Amino acid sequence: MLVAAALAVAALPGLAPARSDVSQSPFEASLLREINHIRSAHGLRPVAASIPLARAADAHTASMGRLGYFAHDSADGTRWDKRIARFYPHGKTSYWMVGENLLFASGAVVLTTSAAVAMWMESPEHRRNILEPRWRSVGISELFVPHAPGDFGGEDTVLLVTDFGARS
Repeated sequence: MLVAAALAVAALPGLAPARSDVSQSPFEASLLREINHIRSAHGLRPVAASIPLARAADAHTASMGRLGYFAHDSADGTRWDKRIARFYPHGKTSYWMVGENLLFASGAVVLTTSAAVAMWMESPEHRRNILEPRWRSVGISELFVPHAPGDFGGEDTVLLVTDFGARS
């Protein structure tokens, strides 16, 4: 089973795995290259790996995997954009925008970066997130959860979160 979801929000000002650098797994690095290849083919500038957005993505994959749910909002009801803002705050910026693409694959499905991007590009909401010209940064988290609980029915599951951001 392969499932995906996407959201984006912009705003004018108004406990997670702690990455200390932008190191990525080979899958995450490959996914970033795929996303930037698509962006380049559409005349858009590439997005750069972001520590704060990667931490937000890591926290969300860990929560979904541990608690067995698949949703943008947190299990405690926190809206997805508020969750990301804890890691990627508005600060004193005049412009702040975040977006998120999710995907999971379970059972015998083998998730590749090409398959993930192709699936997202076939969905208007996911496509819009990938091709948003204002994005500058992205955090990517891929997590394998053996015998994932809840929504994943005890199947071995790969969770994928991409958190996009822009602020100035």
